[in-house]
Amino acid sequence: MKGMIKNQKYLLKVLFIIWLLLFLTACGGVTPGTDPPTIHSFASSSTSITEGESVTLSWNVTGADSVAINQGVGTVSAPSGSISISPASTITYTLTVTNSAGSSTAVVTVTVSSGSTYVISATAGEGGHLDLEGDVLISQGGSHIFTITPDDYYQIDDVVVDGLSVGPVSTYTFQDVQQNHTIQATFVLTVSIYNNDSKIGYETIQAAINAAASGQTVIVYPGTYYENIVFNNKNITVRTADSSKASFIILKFTIIDGAGSGSVVTFTGGDTSTLEGFTIRNGDATDTGGGVDIINSSPTIIGNTITGNKAVVHGGGIFMYNSSPTIKNNIISNNQSAAYGGGITVEYSSPTIMGNTITDNTANGGGGIYAHSSFPTIKSNTITGNKAYSVGGGILSQISSLLPVTVRPTGWGTVTKNIPTSALNDPAAGEEYVIAENIFLGNKHGTPLGYSEGAHVYFL
Repeated sequence: MKGMIKNQKYLLKVLFIIWLLLFLTACGGVTPGTDPPTIHSFASSSTSITEGESVTLSWNVTGADSVAINQGVGTVSAPSGSISISPASTITYTLTVTNSAGSSTAVVTVTVSSGSTYVISATAGEGGHLDLEGDVLISQGGSHIFTITPDDYYQIDDVVVDGLSVGPVSTYTFQDVQQNHTIQATFVLTVSIYNNDSKIGYETIQAAINAAASGQTVIVYPGTYYENIVFNNKNITVRTADSSKASFIILKFTIIDGAGSGSVVTFTGGDTSTLEGFTIRNGDATDTGGGVDIINSSPTIIGNTITGNKAVVHGGGIFMYNSSPTIKNNIISNNQSAAYGGGITVEYSSPTIMGNTITDNTANGGGGIYAHSSFPTIKSNTITGNKAYSVGGGILSQISSLLPVTVRPTGWGTVTKNIPTSALNDPAAGEEYVIAENIFLGNKHGTPLGYSEGAHVYFL
């Protein structure tokens, strides 16, 4: 009997404890042993897309009674899963997981670009390149690092972005592109003499000539070069930089100076090279060709200034023998010869002399041009202010195609009259004569110098 009473008391204590716990729980006085859910991962397959593209959201959670994603996605599976979505604009998704103990959240943002494409116009000048050139397409918000690389013997001169210089940088980065852009790189040679075909630089013009193969071009940059150069059986071009585009500036500052010793330039051995765009000065030949001496060759001499040269015998500016050169668009001025041809001497040759300005040259005979036993084509030149202390201030023709005994070019007359004739002596000083498309003005001859018959063209 006593044992039964004891068991009843024990049972009543247990029931009381259970009731007390339930009461306290209902009143919030005791927290149950359940934890809030845990989010192990919530991610997007890509956080940056173009409008119209899709991404996959994925998640992994534990302890959750419900799993949901906002922005219209709704309830999703637990404990893990994935879903493909196509947002129309940049958006942030929130994952919310809950259980009886609470909730947890995680977020992921997907950036959506409009799909626009922009153009970066990339160009490089001579002497280097960019890693990409032309119209480079970049998606809105995209980026690109341009790498600027000079060729051998060049260095970066400047990089210009959207019209503004950023200096001689080797890389430039466009970030978060939202409009069209331009980038332009320019380069400058680190040597003054450069073979444009072999891409090799040289210390002297002569070294470059000797090394050049047939058909190659040697470029000489502005400077004064104290040399006496020789072309021997070559077929190359030696020219100044951009001689066709900036001839006045280039001629003024790209100078071959003979230093008062011999011919400045010599062509020999059947040479057919081209010399273009230089000032050729300060030659002093003990025989012929103070500026340019042409022997048994047919070069092209174009766009040069040949000035301040001397020859003891013939051709203060240019001398040629047994040759057929083209002498075109040069300025041949202030050259001297003790004998004949202050500007040009033509002996046993058939040159084309065209479009030149031949002025203020001096010789004993043929101040501007002396032609002996030759068949020159002399056309469209301006021959002015030349002086001969014997005869032929402008041109002296001796046993040449300008003589009456041979066929003269149109405009040179048909008889043995000199130009001007005695009837035209008075206006010879200031009147311009156009003869075979050549302009003659102010040429003098004789001792003392004057404008007598034959001052422009004298036939022996």
